[in-house]
Amino acid sequence: MSLKEVLTISHKKISIKKSVKKQSSKKNNCAKKCFFIICSKKRSSLVRKKCPSRQKRKKTGLPCDQPNNIITLHQPVQVSSNQLDIRNLTPKSDKVEIFGNDGNEVRAVRTDPNGRLEVVVSPTNNTLFIEESFLNLKVTEHLLALPVQNTSTITMNSYAVINRGEVPAIVCAEISPNSVDFIKDCEDIVPPKSMKVFVLNRFLKWTRLILATDTTCGQGPTEVDVYFQAQTTIN
Repeated sequence: MSLKEVLTISHKKISIKKSVKKQSSKKNNCAKKCFFIICSKKRSSLVRKKCPSRQKRKKTGLPCDQPNNIITLHQPVQVSSNQLDIRNLTPKSDKVEIFGNDGNEVRAVRTDPNGRLEVVVSPTNNTLFIEESFLNLKVTEHLLALPVQNTSTITMNSYAVINRGEVPAIVCAEISPNSVDFIKDCEDIVPPKSMKVFVLNRFLKWTRLILATDTTCGQGPTEVDVYFQAQTTIN
């Protein structure tokens, strides 16, 4: 069966006949073979030329009647065969390389001699330091409560208590879930002319210090400096 198309150009008087012939599928994967026959009225001989689309697809290794498209698979594919090449994998022929972008260039992902991925942890520079001072506090036998501190988002905090007087000072660190009801977390005595650091053992949202003089070791007030220092990480 043949299909003929005749295109006549008046000033050149050239007729182009296109014929399509069927070919056996045993010789190649193409179901059809395309060629052009150019007939010129000036010459009696016929000129045969191959279809340009066929030459282009021949370079790509695809049949001339198949579109040059890439098929993306979205689900697993099961392959059945009795002639599989089962062998040990070798790095040269069976390796898989993974690349990443450092912002400027594409670089291969680095591994150690055992083939494990190397991970470099960069130092964090987003640490926030918090400090508050309570200086020249006059402490007596009556309880002195310092302002409440919100430590809910703080990863590490401590109180440095310096007793600059002549009478020992009793220092108690308290914690609270609501800044109203408090419970003792730790307590110690700071001798005269000395310093101690108080670190909380348990976590609740609110913390504070309670100070008073030790009346069993002396009479009169004492002077105390308190430094609250904390660290936290911000995103």
